[in-house]
Amino acid sequence: FGLGGLRQIARAELFARLGETRRAALALDAIDERRLMPSGFVDVGWPMFARSYLTRGQLWERLGERERAAAAYGRFLALW
Repeated sequence: FGLGGLRQIARAELFARLGETRRAALALDAIDERRLMPSGFVDVGWPMFARSYLTRGQLWERLGERERAAAAYGRFLALW
């Protein structure tokens, strides 16, 4: 996941705080889950990645995208 993933989460949080909800949600959706492949080391970004699905759900819900919100909440619950 590394710094690139953490930067993407920070960027999305900034967009959300600036009121750019759709841009924030799309930034989180752009995170490539395949980058979290197990490499024998603990990835300290994993909890933030899992939590990003909760944030995605909240953002999509604000935008009235109920199906996308439900999918994000479901993925959060599966990962958490």
